[in-house]
Amino acid sequence: MELPSLGRNCAFSTCARLDFLPFTCTLCSLSFCSDHRLPPSHSCEKWAQEVDKRVDVVCAKCGRVVEGGDVELEEHLKSNCTTHVRAALDASQLVMCCIAGCTTTDQRSLMSKCDHCGLVYCLKHRHAVSHSCVGDGMRDKEREQARAEIQEKLAKVKESGSGSGSSSASASAKPTGRPKAKYNPKIELMKLKMKAQGEASVPTDRRFYLRVYLPSEVATRKPDGEAWFFDKDCLPGKLVDRLASTYKVTNTNASEQDDTKRLRLFNYATGAPLPMQTALSQCEGVESGGRVALGRGKVFESGE
Repeated sequence: MELPSLGRNCAFSTCARLDFLPFTCTLCSLSFCSDHRLPPSHSCEKWAQEVDKRVDVVCAKCGRVVEGGDVELEEHLKSNCTTHVRAALDASQLVMCCIAGCTTTDQRSLMSKCDHCGLVYCLKHRHAVSHSCVGDGMRDKEREQARAEIQEKLAKVKESGSGSGSSSASASAKPTGRPKAKYNPKIELMKLKMKAQGEASVPTDRRFYLRVYLPSEVATRKPDGEAWFFDKDCLPGKLVDRLASTYKVTNTNASEQDDTKRLRLFNYATGAPLPMQTALSQCEGVESGGRVALGRGKVFESGE
């Protein structure tokens, strides 16, 4: 399941990177990532209209900047250094950060406008939490309410645990291992989008994100799996071949007749194998942001 309301894709044509804290250009009003936030870095059309791109030279006689090239410099000298002089920026062209006590002043195009309160801030104070944004007050109330509910639930759990007597004490003496956090597909999808690997040629609207758990024969495997994205119409059979090649997993599917020894992709939650010739987006029980496991046999046991 995609989350179009969370974050924005960089509007720069060759980037389109998803950014959860995007910058809005104050000239063209489009959203960009940190690499393309400045007007020159995303070839801003309005910047090109407002900024004189001619090469400037410094007059050796008066020491001021002359707008233009050699012809303008010659005219400048003939006019006794009075023409083609670049005017210094006046106060009307500069904007000061709206945070109290901050003295940062810069051109409006280099400042950041807050989407919540509508005020302009420097890069240091651009985030809502950095300038105590009044437009973010409702979110603070929701966080406090959620925190209070969690504290109340924890108190009830402690009360029930203290009254269970020796049975609870003996149970707590048993090693329980690391507690497993509840799997949340929406949060998982956000995490995958931030660090998933895959073919850059796959358009963002066709990317299908998965967390892949590798078999024990992979010495470098991570307990939390690997973040990947694939084309949503890609077949699981092709994914098996690619993953096996990437992580040096023995793959004899082309000649192996025994299903218990064939390499397959499994639904991590149910343990059921994915059909090899069905598009990823059509596989039952698997969604973008989901989890799969690379393994052998007819059923996968995740231990959940």
